[in-house]
Amino acid sequence: MGGSIENLEQRGFPRIGATVGRIERKLPIGIQDFENIRNDGYLYVDKTEFVYELVHGGKPYFLSRPRRFGKSLFLSTLKAYFE
Repeated sequence: MGGSIENLEQRGFPRIGATVGRIERKLPIGIQDFENIRNDGYLYVDKTEFVYELVHGGKPYFLSRPRRFGKSLFLSTLKAYFE
């Protein structure tokens, strides 16, 4: 299955700005898995549009960020994008 924003929408992930109602969301403190955050109702700022730009930009990226800065969650998001 190819990775695309439409693929994520078909799997139930809303796009940026999608209405999800007045559902109270939990903060995903310490959770580093994209699928768990989406499936268990945690608050998540959808940045899959940036994933598309990253993948189709053709430039290599070096992920040099401080501890607890979302590197593992970002890689988990990339994994879900391509599955």
